[in-house]
Amino acid sequence: KQWYRCLVATEAARCDEKGDLVEVKVHRVINKLEQRHSFRKGKLLKTHILCYLVGIEHILIGFLNAKGGVVERRRYTLPEVENECKKYWNRDYQMDFLGKVLGWALPQVSEGNVYQMAYYGGNQISFEEI
Repeated sequence: KQWYRCLVATEAARCDEKGDLVEVKVHRVINKLEQRHSFRKGKLLKTHILCYLVGIEHILIGFLNAKGGVVERRRYTLPEVENECKKYWNRDYQMDFLGKVLGWALPQVSEGNVYQMAYYGGNQISFEEI
């Protein structure tokens, strides 16, 4: 069996009072059930994947009003996100998806080279040697 190393990088927005890294995001205030579903299937899923892969255990989300002001803040741990969103997705599914993405990328890489993969939404993915 051949092993590969994968480096995932992100920027954490801040450290909390204990020195733990916290991913900070903003989202519009949730007023409707459809918005809550969209938030859990979209923003929380993407943020959870990122934080899980790089080892950030806490997420802080500021909810914005129509004028762009923060009117509410909510702090999540990764297990809280998984529990709140279990109707929509789960970590095992995420890891299966990651395995498929890396399986797709593996035949395109050469040993000793460094690559960058970025997802821009929709079907826009870049994969290039850097």
